[in-house]
Amino acid sequence: MTVDEMRAIIGAGPDVPDAEVIVRYGALEAAKADRGLPIEEVRGQVRLERTNSSEDSYLSLLIPAAIRAVRNEVGRPIDLSSDDPDNDVFRVAVLLLIGHWFDTRAPVAVGSQSYELPFTVSFLLNPVPRKWVC
Repeated sequence: MTVDEMRAIIGAGPDVPDAEVIVRYGALEAAKADRGLPIEEVRGQVRLERTNSSEDSYLSLLIPAAIRAVRNEVGRPIDLSSDDPDNDVFRVAVLLLIGHWFDTRAPVAVGSQSYELPFTVSFLLNPVPRKWVC
């Protein structure tokens, strides 16, 4: 795709530098490629009853944040609804992050045993080839 085609898609005028057009187009494509998880699947991960929707607004914030974190870790957009062979790994990593963030809402836990979930997520994602830099 040419820079002029990207410019037309994002609606940038000729005064916008080519480098900025490429960055904006990349951000648009990344946003379109990031697909979420059904809230029901996320409720299951955090062990909420299907009828309990009291935490849905918070879970709705966590879903795109976890997808973005995984996307940034692997350096490419992820679309959990596509047939990407890495989607099982992405889905597990996203669900692990959501479960951890749901259970641990403060940055520091006093008086509890410490553990490092991000290592688990990194362990899952490190073998995934990097295909795109954001």
